[in-house]
Amino acid sequence: MNNVLWFGGPTQGPIARFLKRTLRNQPEEQQLVLSAIQILETTSLDVLAKTGKVGKVKGPIREYRINAKAHWIRILLAQGKGTDIHLLHVVLKKQNRLDAGDVQIAEGRFKRL
Repeated sequence: MNNVLWFGGPTQGPIARFLKRTLRNQPEEQQLVLSAIQILETTSLDVLAKTGKVGKVKGPIREYRINAKAHWIRILLAQGKGTDIHLLHVVLKKQNRLDAGDVQIAEGRFKRL
């Protein structure tokens, strides 16, 4: 069992704001993100990497990829101490490609932990 920590907290941080604002009118996508977080709580990153859902991005930053209808959702995260997994940034993409700016945001948040 993993200890999933939301950067900024589960109600006020950037992940919570993404769910409330960006996916406000997309309940199916909201559920996909929440389901992915539940999977992260119960499955090791090594096992998820073997499924192709989790991949390395840069340094300690990894991504959990979700294919949702006409776009992709990326959860950027990092392994912490022990079983801690830090959720750092979530982004909605029209293409299956991650922007350098999103990686920089995740790296900056990781450094502040």
